Amino acid sequence: RFGQRLFASDGSMYEPPKSSAVPQNYLVGPGDRLSVTLFGKVSAQYEVMVEQDGSLVVPELGPVSVSGLTFTELKAILSRVVSERMIGTEVFVSPVALRQISIMVVGEVDKPGNYLLSALANPIHALYLAGGPNELGSYRNIKLTKLDGESHQLDLYKLLLGGEPLMAPLGDGDTLYVPPLTGEAVIEGEVNRPARYEIGSTTTIA
Repeated sequence: RFGQRLFASDGSMYEPPKSSAVPQNYLVGPGDRLSVTLFGKVSAQYEVMVEQDGSLVVPELGPVSVSGLTFTELKAILSRVVSERMIGTEVFVSPVALRQISIMVVGEVDKPGNYLLSALANPIHALYLAGGPNELGSYRNIKLTKLDGESHQLDLYKLLLGGEPLMAPLGDGDTLYVPPLTGEAVIEGEVNRPARYEIGSTTTIA
């Protein structure tokens, strides 16, 4: 099958980036551990964790509500709070360890089940842990259902053929469903990539 090798390669390729590579649009949530460094009139360094109620309790500052903010927004809010309460002091924030999220992978995959992943993980990481779509599973109509009911349709061919990343982020409690494929066409002979290709109802010979 075209795409099968994606899930047969070295697993290290599918490890989420480390916490030091947290993107600025990362959504902060309970369980994230952060390093908060104060310097200037007051100098101190603290390692703090976002609490279950979404607050970040920094000594000398008190609780600050941060859950659901991007990493950029969190830094801006802490900077504002510090400037208001501790004149002559600046703050620097960096990630120490990110929370884990629970993702359910079901349908036509080799190893369906519940998986714990880094909060930076994307659908490819979850699919890889589940062994990828099996012989009956679709590569082109994978459904990601968020905990709030929002859903996204994922097509692995966009990644395989054009390098287009699967942009839908994962969140705690999300479900990935791999349905049965609806059709295939075999292309063999003198072509660059002879294989079995998944097709849709509107796929043409071209």
